[in-house]
Amino acid sequence: MRSMGGVGVAMRSTNKVNVLNPAAYSQTPQKSFLFEFGVEAGHFRNSQTKYGTPQTTARTAYNSINFHEIAFQMPLAKGLGFGFSLTPYSNVGYNMHSDELSSGVAGNLGRAQYQYYGDGDVTEAKAGIGWSPFKNFSIGAAMQYYWGNITRNYKAVPTDIITGSGEYSTTTGIDTYDVSRIKAQFGVQWNAILNARRALTFGATYDIGGLLGPKSLKYVYIDNLLTSTVRNEEDTSLPLRLPRQIAAGVFYQTVSLRMGVDYVYQNWGDENSNFLESDGAGKGVTVAYHNTNTVRVGLEVTPKPIDTRNYLNRVAYRVGFRYGDYYQTFGGSVVRQMAVTAGIGLP
Repeated sequence: MRSMGGVGVAMRSTNKVNVLNPAAYSQTPQKSFLFEFGVEAGHFRNSQTKYGTPQTTARTAYNSINFHEIAFQMPLAKGLGFGFSLTPYSNVGYNMHSDELSSGVAGNLGRAQYQYYGDGDVTEAKAGIGWSPFKNFSIGAAMQYYWGNITRNYKAVPTDIITGSGEYSTTTGIDTYDVSRIKAQFGVQWNAILNARRALTFGATYDIGGLLGPKSLKYVYIDNLLTSTVRNEEDTSLPLRLPRQIAAGVFYQTVSLRMGVDYVYQNWGDENSNFLESDGAGKGVTVAYHNTNTVRVGLEVTPKPIDTRNYLNRVAYRVGFRYGDYYQTFGGSVVRQMAVTAGIGLP
């Protein structure tokens, strides 16, 4: 669950959907249907100063709203369940600009501004089956379909022409990436303890990863009366690959308390060792891919789940913590990530 730090590989429940491990689908009770959805919204602001001569500042601010997941589970037979989920896998959203104030440009042209903005996302649709061949043990398999579109725009805009001769026009570059790929995931769960008062479950998943191969379209044009296209590249399949992922976790739950710990490993670096992003001249920061290790911890407390008089006693209060590596390095430096999460579940 996202509000519990993203923990849930070993979560096994008769009344909550698990979008992380298809083995949990087998736990869906007969004559029942579980449905779940979540929404998030955010406002992001960033300002970065480039120190030099002259000193410039780049700023970005944008709003976003998206769903966590839309998911359901249903039984097919005793010990056999079906699950489906629709979740965001990745998203892009930024809008920033910086002013060019160098003497070389100002002396020959005047003021100019560089603008950068982009948006889009990649979504994962997953459908699978979970089966319990014998008591307290389940296996599962799911098909994952990734699709989406990401667009990046950049412009060089003359804003105040004060000198020079001739016509100066805005130069615009647009890069678009389209994704459409099918992958697979396998999972397993085992109840080490299961009785009327508590349950202790271990779980693991394996995602096979593989070539993502987004189709790209890149072009640059000059915004004048003739609208000249100066570069156009179409249908180039990038060699980017999704990582193989191994996740393992443990989950403990009672009537009013649930807690879990997950460990996730992704081999982004091994799969994309030859895929680097740089300016090719050694002047910019080289961006490379990096294997990641992430630990997630989550806790949920429901004061009195069956209290019919006080609604707040049936609300689930959740907190979580996540720590790990970012999947890209910048100039060879590894970026660490840490997050604290919180949320509620409304019955």
